[in-house]
Amino acid sequence: MEKSRFDFLGFRIYYFNININDKYLLQEENYIIDVKKDIKRSEEDKKFAEISLEINIISESKNIELNLKIKGAFKSVDDMDEELFIKMCEINAPAILFPYIRAFISSCTVLTGIPPINIPLMNLSSQ
Repeated sequence: MEKSRFDFLGFRIYYFNININDKYLLQEENYIIDVKKDIKRSEEDKKFAEISLEINIISESKNIELNLKIKGAFKSVDDMDEELFIKMCEINAPAILFPYIRAFISSCTVLTGIPPINIPLMNLSSQ
């Protein structure tokens, strides 16, 4: 098996906030999910990029609000074309980070005593 030319160096969730209305009763909720993406490339090393995702979730009843910010670091091997690296950062990097986001939010919400928020699979390539 050939090693990928697009390396995932790691991630960090650097901000997480959840607000639950004190009067909230344990009921099924529908959620509005908003995802923002930002790509920062290093000036010194064009083969390195930091991808930031911000996830905002609010229940339709406005009883639950959640905000999470995550950064992931990615690097290309020396022979990767710059255009391909940019495309990998735009499409593949968010897809690599999203399972960590989904697991974190599901775990944290269930630990607060509310039903877990299970984020559906999302197509982030159009973002």
